[in-house]
Parts: sequence; C-alpha cells; structure tokens
Amino acid sequence: MVAAVFPLDDENMTERVVVPNHKLMMVPVKSKEEALYLAAMLNSTISRYTVLSYTVATQISTHVLNNVRVPQYDDTNEVHKAIAKLGARAVAAAASNSWSALIGVELEIDEITRSLWGASVAEVKTLRSALSEIIEVLSQVAKSEDEDDDGESN
Repeated sequence: MVAAVFPLDDENMTERVVVPNHKLMMVPVKSKEEALYLAAMLNSTISRYTVLSYTVATQISTHVLNNVRVPQYDDTNEVHKAIAKLGARAVAAAASNSWSALIGVELEIDEITRSLWGASVAEVKTLRSALSEIIEVLSQVAKSEDEDDDGESN
C-alpha cells in the first residue's frame, strides 16, 4: 500500500477530480495539509505493516481506514501539523526521485507517528525490519510471476 497526494493547483483542491480505479481508493479531505497528514500517517511503518499483516497485497481495499485508526486531522494540533509538513517533504523527495532524502523523511515520520499510536522506538524498529522482509518476499514473488508469464508467452 502506498498513499499519495495528487497535486492540485488551487488551495481548495477543487480544480481536478482524480477518479481511482478498482485498485485505488480516494479519501476526501478538507485541505492540502490534511491530505499530506493522512498520506504520511498511512505511509508510516506502523500503518503499512498493519495493512500488509492482514491483507493480500493485491487486494487492499477501502477497509484500510476501518482497521488503521488514523486520528482525525486537527489543524490546531502541532503534532498533526508537523506530520503534514513531513508529508510535504516526502512528496517533494519522491517527486524529485531523491530516494535517500525520502528514506530520511520516512524515518522522521515513523518517529513522530509512533507517539500517536503509543509505540516504542524498539517496536517501530522491529516493525520496520519485518516490513522490509515482507516487501522483499513480495518482490521476489512478483519477479517469479513475471518470469513465469514471460516463459508462457514464448
């Protein structure tokens, strides 16, 4: 699962409508900051690990927000605003293909979001390691399936 913020030109985010297909979901938000906050929360290690621990990677659906309890964005909450700023930095790093910067921002997001979910530093470190292993296995499975598909078409 990867959460993304679609860049819209106006502050009210009303100029374009992004219509997801069956493998995407759209979550309405009230502001750009809320969108960045939600994306950062959903892309945190705790959230991604939670989702991958109970879903089939190719069948993730809208139930995610029923199972990952993201606190409602509050623009008066300094922690929420800090998470939104980190979300903006993550979007910028990804847009510029600056993967090392993105990894650094993801670590900062993990540090700040863990407090909202009451996780310790050690717990997040363990989840990050487990998530890396899960992603590696999924990558190997996908590669194997691609190779099988290539063999069948010859």
